Amino acid sequence: MKHRNRKTMAIFMGGLLLCGAPVAFADFGSLNWVGPNLDGLSASAAMDSPIAPYNVLSSPSTAANDRLYAVVGTGRSVTRVTYNVYTPIEVIPAEKLAVTTAVYPSMPLTTLATGERHSLAVSQDGSVWSWGSSTGAQGGDGKSSLTSPMKVSGLRDIRSVSAKGIHSLALQANGQVWAWGNNSFGQLGTGSEESHSGPVVVLDNVAAIASGTVHSVALKKDGTVWTWGYNVSGQLGDGTTATRWNPVQVSGLNHVTAISSSGSSTLALKDDGTVWAWGDNYAGQLGDGTKDNRSIPVQVSVLTNVYAIASGGYHSMALQSDGSVWTWGDNRYGQLGDGTTTGRLKPERIAGLDNVSMLAGGLFHSLAIRKDGTVWSWGNNQFGQLGDGTTINKSLPVKVRTIDDARTIDAGTYSSAAKSEQGKYFMWGENSSGQLGNGTTSPSRIPITVVDLNGDDRDTTSPTAPENVTVTGISTNLICIAWTDATDNVGVAGYDVYRDNVKIGSSPTTSYIDKGLNASTSYVYTVRAKDGAGNTSAPGNAITAATLVEVDALQR
Repeated sequence: MKHRNRKTMAIFMGGLLLCGAPVAFADFGSLNWVGPNLDGLSASAAMDSPIAPYNVLSSPSTAANDRLYAVVGTGRSVTRVTYNVYTPIEVIPAEKLAVTTAVYPSMPLTTLATGERHSLAVSQDGSVWSWGSSTGAQGGDGKSSLTSPMKVSGLRDIRSVSAKGIHSLALQANGQVWAWGNNSFGQLGTGSEESHSGPVVVLDNVAAIASGTVHSVALKKDGTVWTWGYNVSGQLGDGTTATRWNPVQVSGLNHVTAISSSGSSTLALKDDGTVWAWGDNYAGQLGDGTKDNRSIPVQVSVLTNVYAIASGGYHSMALQSDGSVWTWGDNRYGQLGDGTTTGRLKPERIAGLDNVSMLAGGLFHSLAIRKDGTVWSWGNNQFGQLGDGTTINKSLPVKVRTIDDARTIDAGTYSSAAKSEQGKYFMWGENSSGQLGNGTTSPSRIPITVVDLNGDDRDTTSPTAPENVTVTGISTNLICIAWTDATDNVGVAGYDVYRDNVKIGSSPTTSYIDKGLNASTSYVYTVRAKDGAGNTSAPGNAITAATLVEVDALQR
């Protein structure tokens, strides 16, 4: 999800500010903080001026004793901020400083990103770690697949990453954009179609990055947007459908404070609170009331006073400053969160979902962080990417299990990710390429910890054995069994079922139907629980069951 600055901001250039996490709004007068990541915030009352922390990524000087002064809110106060923290140190009357105006985006720095089959994370020291499929070498290490994080060489002082497709982007503290991975359609922006196993510099003077499936987007510090890569649907916004191997400026778009992209469309948030969109409009995800593709930006209908945006595969989302969520576009799996599977050509508010501070869009699912730190999800749940312990699609928001202090989130094709206030990295959903980073390729229906990142330990605790395995139904060719749910320190991801000591299948629930059996035959069943880290329980109690005798056999 991408944020904008709520009020006009003027900057006195003289230092470096690198804000590492999203925070919504703060009122220095009352200290009534709004947002999930407020640790470390302290200040004197600032003359009742509404203030929001901003992500100013660089300035002319980076000397250790340099300062940056920001006139925020009403412009009646000035706050000095220190490097890499949201810590206003002192309040100075604005009239005492000569201030020059500058436009900077207030997007959160994306320190955890998940894409089609790979994931990225920024460590506390500014290094980048990758795991999952290395198709096109998007992991930066040249290997085919990684099931646990590996450090990407050649990168330092990284503040943000993006990984929606099969390539990767990273934003350095100095404003340089680095890219690596697949480059079949110029999505690396290097001027050729040559893929790169290691990061290469693409652009500078950049404040924010976003990636689609096979195109890339950058927001420069002057408020302009630049794009490159595949352009068949107009997703580059340059008025053409021609593929671009180098960055080009989006037509007629200025004063942008946030960007978001996923699939083949792109969103931009302007400093006046309006949302603009371009590219693929197959399901109405551009929000202009049509299904016509757009090669130049068009304004999204209805929306004003927008604070943040998020783009899904074929749907879009916006967060207004009052904490309400608006969605539009494809809804075949319930990813709009309105309780239906009816698509929308214009934004509509999700009833009952409020106090939201951050959004993220996957291919067919959506995520939100509420201001209490809980994570909510809705839409497609084929691989458990909603994190509610099931694989059932949801058209209304449901709470993600085990996470109550989320700081940031991201959604990939069929996977989801979150980072907690304590700096723990969690993932859940599809894991066929190791994109969950837990050392296995087993999917998880609940959040699990990414291993070996920032000192995270591998989970070695096995679930308890399933109990009360019983027969719930039989016929001549099938046997139904059920059992009591097991427990685990981070949650049970599923169950493996054994017939006569041979594994015959798995179940995400506490029941299983064994089909295609011989009539009048006895079988012995056992069940083992497993967690997302690949730990397996001891077998539960064995149960013997026999199929029924066929009717014609009885007649003989």
